[in-house]
Amino acid sequence: MSRSPLESLLESGGPGEILLLGEADYFTEKEIRNFLERRGLSVSREYTPATVAALEGRRLWMPEELMSEQAYSEGISHYRLEELERIISRELRPDEVLMALKLGSDTERLLRLLRNEYLANDFFLRLLRLYRWEGEELMESDRDRAVLIALMERFLDLNVYERDALHSPVTLLRLIRQTDKAELLEALLEFPAFAFRLGRGERISIPEAVATREILNPATVKRLLRRREPEIDRILAANPVLSPNLQRHLLEQRGDEVAVALAANPALAEDLFERLLQAEGEVPETLLHFQPVDLPRLDKILKRFGEEGACLTILGENRELAEAAAERLAALELPVLCKALAANESVPSRVLESLAHKEDLHPLLARNPSTPKALLEKFFASGKAEVLEGLAGNPSTPEPILEKLYARGDFGSLQALAANPATPMEILHELKTDHRLWLILQRNEKFVREANREMGMR
Repeated sequence: MSRSPLESLLESGGPGEILLLGEADYFTEKEIRNFLERRGLSVSREYTPATVAALEGRRLWMPEELMSEQAYSEGISHYRLEELERIISRELRPDEVLMALKLGSDTERLLRLLRNEYLANDFFLRLLRLYRWEGEELMESDRDRAVLIALMERFLDLNVYERDALHSPVTLLRLIRQTDKAELLEALLEFPAFAFRLGRGERISIPEAVATREILNPATVKRLLRRREPEIDRILAANPVLSPNLQRHLLEQRGDEVAVALAANPALAEDLFERLLQAEGEVPETLLHFQPVDLPRLDKILKRFGEEGACLTILGENRELAEAAAERLAALELPVLCKALAANESVPSRVLESLAHKEDLHPLLARNPSTPKALLEKFFASGKAEVLEGLAGNPSTPEPILEKLYARGDFGSLQALAANPATPMEILHELKTDHRLWLILQRNEKFVREANREMGMR
C-alpha cells in the first residue's frame, strides 16, 4: 500500500519543525509533541524559518489563519491534523494503553479515547469496560452522555433524520436489539442498573434486553445466569443460545418459574421435550405451539393427548411443523385442526392443496400466502365474496387478479387491497382518494415507504 505524504514525512526521521495550528479532537498537544519528537520532528506554535510542514485542525483562530496563509505562500506543505490523529490511533498498543489507564486513573484521557472514531471496535469495548458511570440514568452527567453517544455513533447506522435519537437513552435499546456483535452485548453488562420504559408501565433492564439476543457468547450467558435474577432466567430459558446442560440446570433450579419459557425454546433438548410434554396446563400448550415437530415428536404428542385432543388444534398453528407431520395431521380430518392448518403460513403447499377439497376452508386458504398460485386462481373463479376478500389481502395473489379485484369495486376487497403490500402502487394511489381507506393505507409499509420517498424522506 502506498504511503500518504504525511506518512512519508513522519518516516523521514527529521529534522524539522512542524507548525501546529488549531486543536486536535482526540489527543492533547503534549501527546502530539511526544509522537512527533520520537520521529525527529519538533513542534512549534509559531511560523519560523525552520518550519517544514503545517498541521491544521478543523477550526483555526484568526492569527492561526494568517500563519497558515504565510506558510502556504512560502511553499510549506499543509496536512490535516485529523490525518495525524488517525495515524497515532493506528499505532497505539491497546495493552499498553489499558495498563497505563488502570495505573494512572486518567479519566480525561479515557474519555478522549472513547470518543476516538479511529480506534478499532474491540479496543473501544475494552476501554468502555474501564469507564465508571457517574449516574444511574446513563445521561445524568455530561461525561456519561458523551460516552453513550460515542457508543451509539460507533455501532448504530443512523441516517441524517435520526441524529437527535443519540440524545435519548432509549436508542441504546435499539442498539441492543440490532447489533450483531456479541462482544458489545457483553460489555453492556457493565452499565448501571438502568431500565427502559416500554409503555403501559412496563420496563426492561439492560441485562434483560441483552438476554433476549440469540448471538450471546457462552461467557455472557454464564454472567447473566450468575446474576440469579428470575426475569433474566426466564428470558434465557426461551433463548436458543442456551445449551442443553444449562437448560436442565435452569429447570432444576427454577422449576415452574422457567418451564413455560423453556417450552418455547426452539432448541429445547429432547429429554426436556419429553419431560415437559407430561406437564399440565400452559406448559404443554406452549410446547405444541412453538417446538419444531417431526414425526417422532408427533408420535409422542399423539401418545400423550390422543387423536382428538384439543391440544392438536394448537399444534395445527405451529410454525415449525415438518412436512411429514403436517401431512399426518391433515389426514386426521379433524375440522378444527384442518382450519388451523389451512391458515398456517408455514404449512407446505402440498399439504395446503390436500385441504382444498373442503370448501369451508377456501376463505382461509385464499388468505394464506403459502397457497399455490394455481389454487388461488381457481378460488378467484369461484366468485365467492369471502374468498375474494381473502385473495385481495394475500401478498401471494398474482397481480392480474389483484387488478381484477380492484375493478370489481367490492368494498371488502378494497379494504383488503389497501392493506396488501403486494397491491400495485397505481391501485394504492387510487385507493387513497377514498377517505375510508386512509387509516388502512397508513399501515401499509409499501404505501408509507413510497409516500416518504416522494416527500424526500427516504
